[in-house]
Order: sequence, then structure tokens, then C-alpha cells
Amino acid sequence: MKKRSTLLVALVFGWLALVPLSTVVQASPVFIDNFSVTKNGVLLFDDPFSDGGPPPSAPNFTNGTPASYFVAGSLNESSGKVRLDTVGAAITPGPVTNLPFFIELARLQTNIDPNNLTLGLKNDDTFSVRGLFDLTVPSQRLEAYGIRLNDLTAPGIGNDLLEVGVRQGADGIDRVQFFRLDQDANSFTSFGGFLLDPGHDQILLDLTRLSTGSDAITASFAYVDGGVVGSFSTFGTTADIFQGENFTRAEFAFFTPVPEPASLILLGMGLAALAARSWKRSRRH
Repeated sequence: MKKRSTLLVALVFGWLALVPLSTVVQASPVFIDNFSVTKNGVLLFDDPFSDGGPPPSAPNFTNGTPASYFVAGSLNESSGKVRLDTVGAAITPGPVTNLPFFIELARLQTNIDPNNLTLGLKNDDTFSVRGLFDLTVPSQRLEAYGIRLNDLTAPGIGNDLLEVGVRQGADGIDRVQFFRLDQDANSFTSFGGFLLDPGHDQILLDLTRLSTGSDAITASFAYVDGGVVGSFSTFGTTADIFQGENFTRAEFAFFTPVPEPASLILLGMGLAALAARSWKRSRRH
């Protein structure tokens, strides 16, 4: 019986060593229902996630040109939605703290050639990006999901990542927040937040450049119930884009902190304690 207990404890710790973190810790899943991009007043791209092929697969642009996504993590698509969570997620350093985060995202691969002002989302265009999500309350601090405008040309190289999304702050409060992630400066800047009202079916998020005469991006959102879009709330502060480049790309994303190793050790100790308790009970009978 003692050998059996020792073996069981060894198996517990061996399991913790072999199972990926994204399997051990699973955040509440987030579902995106629709993702679209409008350029110069005309619909450029619309993805209702209805073909069963998750990103990087994508429907064509509205002019018939094939489209695709760049993805981080492994995304799942079914029943007209894409699921975002820690299962199959990539791991990346977070801003400022450099602590690791699970991340799943899909970035629409539009043109970023600075000399081509016809294709892509460039500084001579107006545009709007929208994402419709099932309204999910974040499961832990710093967890977030939403839509983004991103000027990355390589991992960690970019200063204009603007996001509007649902986020739980370090203070544990859930908000709809508009913020910038600057990979070059390794900084996070918030442009304001609205307290999250969880009593709705879905949330529609929007990032818009209203005029080619300004680099300002306006963020807004509306709650959706029974398929009916409510009134939009608009953030009072805008954020500039095209700082050092003339292009951006649209994406949707989910990210959540990776738990500290100490938490996993405690989990393993707890399982080992249960194994030992089970062995003691077996000796009494």
C-alpha cells in the first residue's frame, strides 16, 4: 500500500510537469459572433463565422479577393461563433510587467505596404472596425477581450495597438475600456472606462477613424439584447494612430494572465495530500 501511495504522488507531480498550463487553467470562454471592417464608407470585410473553418481561414473580402487571418493560439469555430479561451492559447509577455499572458487572437491580413495607398487601412482612409461578442464577465484580474487596431510588423515591434474591450482591472473591477499598448515603449495607457453592465446578451465594440484630416480613433460600444442593438456609448477621449507609420490592421483578441508557478505547486501539493489521505483511509479498512 505504501508503494501504491508513493506511485500515486509521483504520478500527480508528473502530470503537473507534462500537462500544458492552458490545460490546467481554463478561463471562462469568450465567443465572438461577428467581425467586420468598413473602409471609406463601404463594407470591406464581414466574417459571421458560419463556415466552420476557424481563423486563419476567412471569407473573401467583399470585392472577391481572398482573405486570411494571422492567428496566435488555436481558435475553434462552431455554431456561427469563434471560441476564445486558454485552451490551445499562445503565451506572450504582458505589457509593463512582462508577466506571461495566455493569448488568442486573429488579425486580418490587410496590405501594409507603405507605398500602396489603395489597399489596406492607410492614413488616407476612413474606416471602422466592429466586433460582436457574447457578453462574458472576465474571470480574473487583467483578463480582457475585444477588438484592436494594430501596427505590428514583427513580434514586439509597434507603438499603435489600440483596443476597446471588456477588461477586469488590477482593482478587480470589470469595465468596458479603451486603451493603448505600446510594445516599443512597453507601456499601457488607458483612455477611460465604463463600468460593465453584465445584464445583457452581447456587446458590440467599435473603433472608428472619422476623418482623414485627423489621426484620432474614436471608441464606442453598445449592448445587444435579443439581436437588437441598444444605444452607443462613446469614450470622451480619442487616441491617435499612424505614429511613425501609415497603416494599421484590424484584429480581435482574448488574453488572461498565466497563473504563478507557486499556484500550480500548491495545486500539486493539494492533490498529493488527497492521495495520502486516501491511502491512510485504505489502511483503516
